[in-house]
Amino acid sequence: MKILSVICLFTSAVALSSCNTIGGMGRDVEQLGSKVNEAAQETSRAINN
Repeated sequence: MKILSVICLFTSAVALSSCNTIGGMGRDVEQLGSKVNEAAQETSRAINN
């Protein structure tokens, strides 16, 4: 029974840490998208001027 408790605790810890990591990765991808969008707008303005 003690081993089952340790396995459940370990699995919960891994699941919670991966959720945090996925959330951080989502924010990083969102910031990257914003930078690409800004660069595209600057390029568009430079071409049109």
